[in-house]
Amino acid sequence: MFHVTKPDDLHIVQYPLVEIEITTQTGVETHLALNEFTIRGIEVSLVAQLHVNNEMFEMFRGDGICISSPAGSTAYNKSLGGAMVHPSLEAIQIAEIASINNRVYRTLGSSMILPNHHHCDIYPKAHQNMLLSLDHLYMQRDDVVSIRCRVAPGVKVKFARFRPFPFWNRVREAFVGLEVK
Repeated sequence: MFHVTKPDDLHIVQYPLVEIEITTQTGVETHLALNEFTIRGIEVSLVAQLHVNNEMFEMFRGDGICISSPAGSTAYNKSLGGAMVHPSLEAIQIAEIASINNRVYRTLGSSMILPNHHHCDIYPKAHQNMLLSLDHLYMQRDDVVSIRCRVAPGVKVKFARFRPFPFWNRVREAFVGLEVK
């Protein structure tokens, strides 16, 4: 039997997005990601300074950096050891991809979560050949001067829910495998 959905049956949920601002010698590009943005070295390790709120935080060397939204926290970010973040929180998460720690390059070694009024800037080594990804879109670049990552101000993705399916129930069913009856 075909079920007709009435407006009263719908529940709208809103999730924050990640805003990525890529600065090159020729200009600035702005992109949005629902799940995550990654930056990776191609031929060699990624070398980049990471600033939080315009203050130098760390000198990174490793395979790459993943910036995720709360919606993306259960995807690639989780496989990197990041935390799962409820999508009602307006935040971004920074997770390292195989970082190298030695006398020269020192990293936090764990993911960190920034609230919506904070941002991080990534300054890759000049002319470094990198692979950038925004959800499913991939770009090879060697012209990046800096990348600013933050919660997209005033922009959210909206989903219509036809039945209640709370976030933590979805997480439990997807990763733990327990179904509550």
